[in-house]
Amino acid sequence: MLRAIPREGGEVGACGTCMDARVIAEAELADGCRRSTMEELT
Repeated sequence: MLRAIPREGGEVGACGTCMDARVIAEAELADGCRRSTMEELT
C-alpha cells in the first residue's frame, strides 16, 4: 500500500527518533521514503 504513495507523487516520512531507536540508516529505507522529524509528522 505504501508503494503507491511515491508512485503517485507523494512522500513517505519515517520518524527519525524511531529510526535511531531501531538503528535504521536512511540508506536502508525503501525508495520514496525519507527520514523525517516528529515536528513534521505532527
